[in-house]
Amino acid sequence: MVIQSALMGNEEQIKAQLATIEKTKEIRNVALADGEMAIAEEQFYIKAQLLERLVELVQDKFRIIGQTD
Repeated sequence: MVIQSALMGNEEQIKAQLATIEKTKEIRNVALADGEMAIAEEQFYIKAQLLERLVELVQDKFRIIGQTD
């Protein structure tokens, strides 16, 4: 039950991270359309950091799943 709870919490974090990445992408696209290159570049780097965190969350997911074996 503890593992299931941890897995559910992890899934929620992954969903939130994906939503944040999508929002960053939208902001970057608007910035590009408006010619705001500094903002677009900043959003690119933020997205990269968010993707790194997403990888960590997915690794955590597999670690949690591995505890069921």
